[in-house]
Amino acid sequence: MTDKLNDVDYYSVLNCDKSASYKELKQNYQVLIRKYHPDKCAGSPNHFITIDKAWKTLRDEKLRTQYDTYLQTQAEFDSAVVFAQLAKSDLIFNKENLMNYPCRCGSSFVIYQEYIEEEECLVECNECSNCLLIK
Repeated sequence: MTDKLNDVDYYSVLNCDKSASYKELKQNYQVLIRKYHPDKCAGSPNHFITIDKAWKTLRDEKLRTQYDTYLQTQAEFDSAVVFAQLAKSDLIFNKENLMNYPCRCGSSFVIYQEYIEEEECLVECNECSNCLLIK
């Protein structure tokens, strides 16, 4: 759904903000697609393809919601203060399917086994703003 390799912001590609209406997105898409069409422009066809991907993602309400959630998650990852990084294979859970990991503030991170089903996850400390990155 998203261009994770390049971290392309589809709203920026279409010159819109996140609150743009369907009509605004469509208008900007039409202007840009004409401007950067490979038959009319000597520029890179990759930009044309990116514009098309952005439109196909943001025009569909369900895909747009998923994309917005992805952007929010990325923003949280980018702004988090990562105290430590753990590999999933290093985690040992108790009978309740959880484990505690000490934080430098004296409190602890509570890690539930269900967290590690994700590719990556951030776990916040119970007391401070530190986070633990689990990969």
